[in-house]
Amino acid sequence: MRYNSFMNTTSLDQKNYLQKYKEQAGVDRKTYWKKFLNLLVTLFLGIVVVFFISMVLFGDSFVGNLLVQLVSFFITLFSIKFILNLLDEKTLDYKEIVKSFTLKQFLYGLLAYILATVLISLGFILLIVPGIIISFMFILVTPIIADKMLKPLPILRESHRLTKRYKMKIFKTILFVGIHYMLIPIFIILIGILMITLGLPIWILFILGIPYILSILWANFALITLLPRIYRDLQKIKSSDIGNPLEKREKIDVA
Repeated sequence: MRYNSFMNTTSLDQKNYLQKYKEQAGVDRKTYWKKFLNLLVTLFLGIVVVFFISMVLFGDSFVGNLLVQLVSFFITLFSIKFILNLLDEKTLDYKEIVKSFTLKQFLYGLLAYILATVLISLGFILLIVPGIIISFMFILVTPIIADKMLKPLPILRESHRLTKRYKMKIFKTILFVGIHYMLIPIFIILIGILMITLGLPIWILFILGIPYILSILWANFALITLLPRIYRDLQKIKSSDIGNPLEKREKIDVA
């Protein structure tokens, strides 16, 4: 497929890595937008059904909200796994992807995600810069959870290992590619702010809502593969450092 020419390289180690990721995001959207739309609709309907069931059974309670949060976390993992399978040319069958997750993998991943969130929050409480650094240190936690069966601490260590010396490049890539594909939604927001400033009728903002939602959707179709590609890219870059030490550490943790 067309993306292979990109996946067979380590783009973050190339001078034009920003341009490569930007171009590949456009290729992904053009090639797979129907798959992304189908995925989005399926997951949206799923979360709506779960939300409705939780409201009927538990109402606006802690249990109901917890159920919705757990399902939302699983949907995030499912989406990332779908994209990783797409990049790896593996099965895109929804049932097979769901079966690939184990309860232990989900629970370990949930604990790792909570721990990473706490550490990131502490970083922002201390100072903004440490919070940003920790955020990019653990930015690959969810792809790792979706991709591997590891305990919480090894998940965090693996994200730290992969992002070491590449945090600034990851930041630049996400910022550069994100701004490029979000220009239209940003432009629509600016038009809305200008209209409010000029005192124009509020109903005009509702008209702007339709192109805004469509532009956000179209932008996300380009950005949805960005983090999984960075994850796979860093795995290739750091492959010489692996030598299966992760598996060794995992055995030690189990012991």
